[in-house]
Amino acid sequence: MLLLATGCVPQRNERPVSEKEFGKDWPLTVPSGTLACVLSYWQDVHFIIFISPDGKEYTLEGKRETKGKYLPIYSILKPAPQNPHYKFVSHRVLSEEGFELCFQ
Repeated sequence: MLLLATGCVPQRNERPVSEKEFGKDWPLTVPSGTLACVLSYWQDVHFIIFISPDGKEYTLEGKRETKGKYLPIYSILKPAPQNPHYKFVSHRVLSEEGFELCFQ
């Protein structure tokens, strides 16, 4: 029974990220945090989250499994005033980094 219970616990691969590391490509209004790939074995899905310095967790994806558990990343994205088609800058650079964490 213990093996079954531990197999259902989500696994996280994490790494710190910062504005200093990404420079002008940094998409967030907070200067740093932790990027994580969360793998839920029992759901056979992975998703990428950002953990801010104050401990709040934000989803970089709109997957059904993340609704209600994580805050939406757009709430800490920098605005994109120069682009009339988008309200916020792209967080693609963080998504790509998070995706790499999923395969470590």
